[in-house]
Amino acid sequence: MNDPNEKKYKCPLCGYVFNESEIVCVRCPFNRDCNVICCPKCNYSFTTESAIVNFIKKTISRLKG
Repeated sequence: MNDPNEKKYKCPLCGYVFNESEIVCVRCPFNRDCNVICCPKCNYSFTTESAIVNFIKKTISRLKG
């Protein structure tokens, strides 16, 4: 069952949009809060943006709009 509050990701390589529960990569045992996401469609690995980057983007968009 899909949770509407579940975090969604978009693969920068193939454009596939997927839920957090679909992530297929194996987390590193040395890093519990790994920021690497693996696309379940093409297996491309990418990192999530940090909280500071998200804050800056939101601030800029508020200033523009």
